[in-house]
Amino acid sequence: MTSLRVVKFGYNSLNGSLPNDFFNQHPQLENLILNNNQFEGSIPRSIGNCTSLIYLVLASNFFTELFFENYKKGRSYHLQSN
Repeated sequence: MTSLRVVKFGYNSLNGSLPNDFFNQHPQLENLILNNNQFEGSIPRSIGNCTSLIYLVLASNFFTELFFENYKKGRSYHLQSN
């Protein structure tokens, strides 16, 4: 399913960690909205494979490592309260 472009699951009390291969499986991802859940752990480095990602909202979770090496100008990233 490489054509997935939007994932929007904010305010759903989801928990656990993001799978390491999620971003490898969905490189066309443009919008990832997972705010106000209970995700934990680190954000997989494979998020850098999503070169079309323009809107990332991971605020208000329990992520312990917010490493994001492919920050690009003109993109919107919301990572506060982790």
